[in-house]
Parts: sequence; structure tokens; C-alpha cells
Amino acid sequence: MRLPEGVNPKYGIFTMDRDFAGKIIDQYAKVNVLKRVKSENEDCAIMKNGTQFKWIKPNDNARGNKCSAGIIDLATCSFDFVREWIPSICIFAEKSDYIFKDSEFGIETKPYDLHTVIDRLEKAEVLLGNVENLGFYDMEYGWQTLADLEINHKEISFGSYC
Repeated sequence: MRLPEGVNPKYGIFTMDRDFAGKIIDQYAKVNVLKRVKSENEDCAIMKNGTQFKWIKPNDNARGNKCSAGIIDLATCSFDFVREWIPSICIFAEKSDYIFKDSEFGIETKPYDLHTVIDRLEKAEVLLGNVENLGFYDMEYGWQTLADLEINHKEISFGSYC
């Protein structure tokens, strides 16, 4: 973060899902919470060190917010909002200050289809540019970088290397 001297980090959590924002705040603000505000239209936490986490609905009313980093729900933020508003709201953010989450993905949900993968990657690409290190973490083998792509009638498979 390129924060001016004496300015504490403020993380904007961009999602339409209030419960998901609360889970994210709980995940990142586990200890040392000085103040926590939860209401129908607001969810935020201020830490003892001055760091803040704030739920921001991705709509036109978000314009007045200013943050130093963003936690972006790829499922509920539109492509246009990510492209047009997040860079102007996260004024001190660098590429490494964006965290991408997906409120629609979980163990109980169905796997991604091609359209969903493309949608999520396009939103990330707007803020990060071309990411060259694509892969996944395997419990047995560690980080696996995607190295091969094979497309058949209704199946896409990836090869990898360590």
C-alpha cells in the first residue's frame, strides 16, 4: 500500500451479501477489535492498531468511500463496477492489495462452469493485468502451475508442473 505517513489501512469489502461481508470481517478481524458495528445497512470493524474493515455495497452509493485495499466478491460485483469504481475507491491500492473471494463458491455448491470461470477471471484481470503464474495448491504435491490445456467435447483438463 502506498499510504501517506500516519494513515491506517482501510479495507473495503465489496459485496452485495451482508452475511458474506460479516464472515470476511470476522476472518480478518479476529483479535484486537476496538469497535464493531453491525446493522442492516452497515458492517465494519476498527482494530486497536487503527486498521479498518468496512462492507461496501457495489452500487452507485459506494462512490464516496475511500479505501487503501479491496476485498472483492467476484460473484456479486459486476464487471463494470470492478473496472470503473474500485480503482477510484481504493485510491492507495497496488495490485498486491486486492483480495478476490467468491461468495457463491463452497463445498456444497456445484463446480464452476466455463462461463463462471471466464467471468471471475475477467474481473480479476481488470485490476491485476495479465497474471502469468496460474495454478492450484495440491495437498500432496504443493503448488501446481498450469502448464497444459486439453479441450474435448464437454471437458477441459489442465496439466501442471511444480
